[in-house]
Amino acid sequence: MNCGIDTIKIRVLAHLRLGKSVLQARGNLQGLAKVMESARAGTVGSPLWCGGVYIHAHLLTGAPVRRAILQSGSLQLSPPQPEARGLALCESLETSLAQRGHNLADAPVDLILEVLAKANVASLWLQRVEELQDWDTRHSQVDEVVIGDVEYESVIWRNGIESMSTSEIISCFEPAGNQASELKALYNIMADRPTACKLGALDFINDTRFALPVLTVGNAFRESGQKVYSYVFDQVNPWQASSRAHHAVELVMLFGSLDLTHNAGAVAVREDIRRKWLDFCSGVAPWSAEHVYAFGPHGRLGEIPTSEHEGRRRISACRFLEKMDPGVYNTIFARLAAGKISLAN
Repeated sequence: MNCGIDTIKIRVLAHLRLGKSVLQARGNLQGLAKVMESARAGTVGSPLWCGGVYIHAHLLTGAPVRRAILQSGSLQLSPPQPEARGLALCESLETSLAQRGHNLADAPVDLILEVLAKANVASLWLQRVEELQDWDTRHSQVDEVVIGDVEYESVIWRNGIESMSTSEIISCFEPAGNQASELKALYNIMADRPTACKLGALDFINDTRFALPVLTVGNAFRESGQKVYSYVFDQVNPWQASSRAHHAVELVMLFGSLDLTHNAGAVAVREDIRRKWLDFCSGVAPWSAEHVYAFGPHGRLGEIPTSEHEGRRRISACRFLEKMDPGVYNTIFARLAAGKISLAN
């Protein structure tokens, strides 16, 4: 079945607040623009963009849209950062480039990529401009939202976390104070179980950056009167099931340009998610807003009861995180994840 998604032109707002992004802190978007142009031409790897993050930012800053899909990402994944952080990064990059006779405005792409790598910069961020000062309490005027995640979002930190020792991981949880013991127990962070410890660290990252925000951001929209459609995407990688339903695997199904005929379950999910997204964009309810919809595993499709949702995601752990000070678990995340994200996982 061809759902017609290839014939629909979705006009995305061109102004992604990039004019307020980190590199403009010094008026040096030219260097970033060159990297983007080279990526489009295929001469360098594509930059790492967080589409859900920017969509969420648009919804909170008055974008004239009625429906939006927050697919594996929100501002909780990459919160707006203080201007000082952007200035410090630009100054550091300018210093490195000056030693090579260049600056951010005139340096070639390969040199910019080199100094970014040496500075351990794996991604950029939105700057905490005036419009985003109260992003975590601001309400959106959008009518309807689809929001969800895949089962293994944290795969993009896997190699980095696996390089850590058990003692290093355990020390990252120290900021939790008197809640540390219970938190570590929830995520199996144990000194005598190195494999469980590393998997638990990845689970913690997954929940604080993705699974918990799906719940909290979705509830914030509901409390503002918007209709929210929640989903879980658990259909595994169609070529390597052991990779699980990892970050971005749903895009393979959504855009439908690859041959999946060897995997009947993946074909079923591909047809369904394309149909559901088209229905939503057309103003048709994709499923009941009272239930969570599941894409997979094994080609299974449909609304699931609360008990099953709790089994597919660590809802009890997320409820514990909800009671914590976000500053605490964000600090733990930063300790675990700093410099460890990579699409090479």
